[in-house]
Amino acid sequence: MDEPDDISDFRAVVLRHQENILRLCAGFLGDTAAEDAAQEVFIKAYRNLDRFEGRSKLSTWLYRIASNHCLDVLSKRKAAREDSLEALVEKRGDSAPGLATAGDFTAGFEDRETVMALLSRLSPDARAILLLREGEGLSYEELAQTLEISLDAVKTRLYRAREALIKEASNI
Repeated sequence: MDEPDDISDFRAVVLRHQENILRLCAGFLGDTAAEDAAQEVFIKAYRNLDRFEGRSKLSTWLYRIASNHCLDVLSKRKAAREDSLEALVEKRGDSAPGLATAGDFTAGFEDRETVMALLSRLSPDARAILLLREGEGLSYEELAQTLEISLDAVKTRLYRAREALIKEASNI
């Protein structure tokens, strides 16, 4: 079941997609805020279920809601980042490993803390496209639908985001 027939099917939708949405929210906001954000995403989806037109997959629609919600949360945060790269390097000293390439982002998150710190240094747009592509495995077409941008914009943003990640990784 990918698209709910009625409201009673929404529980099945949540059960099917909750892990992916939670993982995406954690990528944007960190583990401590991810559960609340994921709950808000499903509440928004439930309230707007009548607006789902079926032009894309239900998962793509949920990713769009989650991305937009997390970007809103990030834009409202004015305080200093809790998980800054500097704090990580200070805390771990010389044992903080660097990531040489953007491909290391997908290497099973051996050092998830470092990856999350690197992602926190990127712009919200760069973080979104990397999390959706590398973390969730969305295709270029799904990225275009989720982020509501053209296929060419997807390619450009993804290239720039990977370059920014590599640059940040070389700084540690």
